Amino acid sequence: MRIEVVLGGEVFHATLFTETAPKTTQAVLRALPFGGRAVHAQLSGDMFRMFEHAPIAVEEMENRESFQYPGEIVYFPPIKEIAIAYGAARFRGTAGFVYLTPLGVIDDEEIPRLAKVAERLQWDGTKPIQFRRAEGAAVAPAPTRARAGRQIEIEMDGARAVASLLDATAPKTAQALWDALPLEGRVTNTKWSGQMMRFWGSDGKLGEVPIKLDAPEDGHVLHWPGYVYYHPTYRGIRICYGQAQQSGPTSVSTLTPLARITGDWSALRAKAAAIMFEGAKTMTIRRRGA
Repeated sequence: MRIEVVLGGEVFHATLFTETAPKTTQAVLRALPFGGRAVHAQLSGDMFRMFEHAPIAVEEMENRESFQYPGEIVYFPPIKEIAIAYGAARFRGTAGFVYLTPLGVIDDEEIPRLAKVAERLQWDGTKPIQFRRAEGAAVAPAPTRARAGRQIEIEMDGARAVASLLDATAPKTAQALWDALPLEGRVTNTKWSGQMMRFWGSDGKLGEVPIKLDAPEDGHVLHWPGYVYYHPTYRGIRICYGQAQQSGPTSVSTLTPLARITGDWSALRAKAAAIMFEGAKTMTIRRRGA
């Protein structure tokens, strides 16, 4: 189900998560159109929220989560708050991070424009925000991420996905991976980091890959589903497939995002989720078309 979010006169399109949050999204649809004032987050990073209570009569959380990613629309039932992440964000109150209901996601290609408008909230103050049904069609397929630049193929236990290298933001790391391909090994979950796969290559006892960069490039401490990362401390590859943040028992790791999965990768994600029950799986990373 598609909706529009109007922020300061700019229109953004979003797909609601009707399958994973059916009660909450149906309540949203019944309440449309509604709106209020958008204000920038004070505790949660690159995020803004509607200051007024949302007219959503659902008190329970559905498919609750603790990590957000750019473009994600979330709902916090205790105070009827809707918030939207536009960059490095994680919803929190004064007592710390909280669980939320993921409501939907802004179209991928519109997120850079969303970020420009949202960032101005800190400088210009509040802007009007409205949520309404999408004009022209009530139902439309969710957009897929556009393919661009060099691509790699990730194959795990028979499931395949395609990822675009992030040459613009991590040129050295992306090139080092490209030069090292193909890579063959096994993947497990990480021990401290949630839904994050660890690729075990054959370059050393810790499963290193032949990339020898010891500093992060465009380093991130928040890690998002669908991204392939390089861990410079362990010379390793990590793939985030859900709620995750690469870390140790007392610290968070700074990783280099070097590729982003495009299109439908549900089969790969399902294989990743099965690791918990079935154990390590084989993985090959190769150049697309090779």
